[in-house]
Amino acid sequence: YLTDASYLGVQNINLGYTFNTQLLKRFGLQQLRLYFSADNVCVWSKRKGLDPRQGVTGSATSSHYAPMRTLSGGLTITL
Repeated sequence: YLTDASYLGVQNINLGYTFNTQLLKRFGLQQLRLYFSADNVCVWSKRKGLDPRQGVTGSATSSHYAPMRTLSGGLTITL
């Protein structure tokens, strides 16, 4: 049998925002930046249960894990 293994995946998302320096001077700051990063965000596929990014060889010992999802964020302040 043949199965369609098409998929759509989002691997990385990086977002950041640097605040206006005129606004920050009121609070005694030179720079303020917020940021967020995500890796291996999601995969959409019609196949349920198997990660379409992994190869299937048919061996009895298959130890394939989906890539780990990582979320991080932060705040950078310059006085």
